[in-house]
Amino acid sequence: MEPHRKPPQPVFRVTFMDGVVVTTPAENSLRAEAKASKERPGLIRSVRIVRGIRK
Repeated sequence: MEPHRKPPQPVFRVTFMDGVVVTTPAENSLRAEAKASKERPGLIRSVRIVRGIRK
């Protein structure tokens, strides 16, 4: 029997005003924005979910 596993988190692409893009897994877009801001401070232009098959 396989142990209970959490489903994979969605991946978000956070784009900063200066063009830098940070890709991060998170529960939702607000948490993705917070993670990206911790990693790299700056003004955020957009937060989008990455769709499609990911490995």
